[in-house]
Amino acid sequence: LVGWPLWKHVRFNQAVEYEQAGKTAYARGDWQAAERQHLASLEIYRALNDQTGMVKQYDFLGSLYVSHHNLPGAIEMFLQSLEIYKALGDQKEMAKQYANLGSLYALSQQFYYAEAMFVNSLNANFTLGNLEGMAKQYENIGSLYYTFKALPKSIEMFLKSLEIRQQLGQ
Repeated sequence: LVGWPLWKHVRFNQAVEYEQAGKTAYARGDWQAAERQHLASLEIYRALNDQTGMVKQYDFLGSLYVSHHNLPGAIEMFLQSLEIYKALGDQKEMAKQYANLGSLYALSQQFYYAEAMFVNSLNANFTLGNLEGMAKQYENIGSLYYTFKALPKSIEMFLKSLEIRQQLGQ
């Protein structure tokens, strides 16, 4: 924020105020007002090219849309968030968003995309050395294969998850 012109500070403060108003509206159960406030905050963060602010808004809106069964809206928000995490090189958040998207695609009966997202999450967790995350993604992929009635592949994924969980002492 140091070195920003005054107008940028003012706009940033407005974005924060909209964000806080959105959280307040959500807490009192007014999800439509929460959506409006977070969208207004998002627009300001976009104008400022503030990726940290943008990603917070995309994540909040994605979660808001999930809670109100707007799966296409949630997918759109989480895809936007994922692009920012990729640009920032944040593998941990990328793994989380890939998993979120995999679940949303599965719920939307878009199994090809679900599989791709779960595999991407698995790969990101592998890069991080996150065994717990890897085990969870093997379970997600196994469940997806079970849905397809691809039982040998499903069993293979569940066994990989079990092996990791045993390594973790679970």
